[in-house]
This record gives sequence, structure tokens and C-alpha cells, in this order.
Amino acid sequence: MRQKMLIVKIIASILIVLTITGCPWVSFYVEPETVTFGETSVRETIRIVFSKSGNWSWEAETSNTWLKLSKDGGITSASKIEGSLSGGKVQQLDLIADRTSIPNGTSIGEVIIKGVGDTKKVTVSITKPGTVNISISPLSLDFGTITTELEANIANQSTIKTNWGVTIPSNAGWLSVTPASGEVPAGQSVTLRFRVNRSGLAVGVYQTTVKITAGSQEISLPVTMEVSALKVTPNEMQFGLIEQQAQQTLKVSNLGTQQVSIQIEVASEAQSWLSVQNAQFNIPPS
Repeated sequence: MRQKMLIVKIIASILIVLTITGCPWVSFYVEPETVTFGETSVRETIRIVFSKSGNWSWEAETSNTWLKLSKDGGITSASKIEGSLSGGKVQQLDLIADRTSIPNGTSIGEVIIKGVGDTKKVTVSITKPGTVNISISPLSLDFGTITTELEANIANQSTIKTNWGVTIPSNAGWLSVTPASGEVPAGQSVTLRFRVNRSGLAVGVYQTTVKITAGSQEISLPVTMEVSALKVTPNEMQFGLIEQQAQQTLKVSNLGTQQVSIQIEVASEAQSWLSVQNAQFNIPPS
């Protein structure tokens, strides 16, 4: 008897289960990835785009209290919004900033956007300029009839440095200032030197108002100067060490239109060695 061998082939089927998170065949993009509000803007825009056709869900969220998100042009806004988008279409999201709730300086925030198993981050920055607060002292300048130079101080009481400038009216050519503009750091001050020139001016009182500006702030500084009807020459006397120079002459002139009564007094600390002859008299107009 012949024996036959039967070879049986058994084919085993192996089931492989793949777990896929998201949709690897589709991706989405967000642009721009960095948003800057600067110092004035309150609304900026980003865009979401999916690469494949279909109806894809997305959600966007921010944890920054000064920032809100809107998908309907600002009609409604919230910290977290969501929606769906067909592939190839563009979803516009408005980023709306509340400037009243941010501190001075630059604040950094972010918007997190999720879709098809992926996450995108948009970095957001906003700057709130510090409030300029300056003061001037003294609050007014009075040169009287003799003084030719006075000082005033600008104090920067804010937390940021600021540029400043001084404007003298064009009809006050008798007044000048140094410096006329500059920068003052936070918490510091700068000294202004005002000078008057009475040469060639008629007798009388001269007044003007100087404007000092720093940022959006403006301060008025009233200035008064008088040209006296009296002219005294010389302005200074030096007796020196020579005995023969024990007497000198002081000339007093009346430049006004009315008679002037004159009285000359010697300072108490000089009365022991200095005296005046004819210390009281009247001068008619010239």
C-alpha cells in the first residue's frame, strides 16, 4: 500500500488595529503667529485655514483678561470661542484689547487655537505708554525792575522719561530761555534759566505767558518784567584802597513822563563806613 501525504497550508489572518489621533492627512494654519497692538490699536486680526476639503472644527482660547476673541466681527466676544470651517476657506478671528485694564509698559499674552488634533499658539503684545506728569516751580516769574536772570525747574513726576519744550510768544523778544527743549528722565528734574533784556524798551510793565509742553501735557508760566523810569549809573562803585577815592558820584535819571521822588538808603551793614549826601530829592521828567 502506498501512503500519500497531504500537506495542508493554514493561512492565519492577523488583525492590526491602528488608533489615530486627529486627522493626519489634514492640517491647519494660523497667520500671523505674532500680533502686535502697539500703543494705540484695540483690534487686530488672525486667520485660520484648513488644508483639505471637509468640515473641520476648531476652538480658540485666551487666558489674558485684557484680551477677547470674536468670530463675527466684534458683535460678540469671549475668552473662548469655537466653530467649524470647510477646507480651503478662511476663518477670520478678531482679537479685541481692553486698554483700560493693562498696566503701563508692554504686556504679553497668547491665543491657543486647536483643531484636527493639532495646537497652534499666537503670541500677542500690547503697549500702554505711561502717563506724563510734569510740574514747574516756581509757578510764575517776576523780574521786577532790576533782576535779569531767574530759574525755573521742570520736575518729571511720572514713571517714564519724557521730552519737553518751552515756547516763548513771538511778541516777547525781551525774554529768552536756556535750554529751550530736551529730555528729562523719570523722577528727575531740569533747570531752565530765563533772562530778560531791557535795552531799548520803553518804560512800563511787560508781561507774557510761556508754554511748557511734555507729551500731551501743557503748563503755563506767567512772566512779568518792568522797565523802570529810573536809570542809575554806574551800576557798581569800587572805592579801592586809595584815600583820595573816598567820594564818588551816583547819577539818577528819570526816563518817565512824571516827577519821581527819590530816597537812597545805605544797607545797615555798610552804614559804619558809607554815607550818602542828598539822599532824598525829586527828579522832574526828562
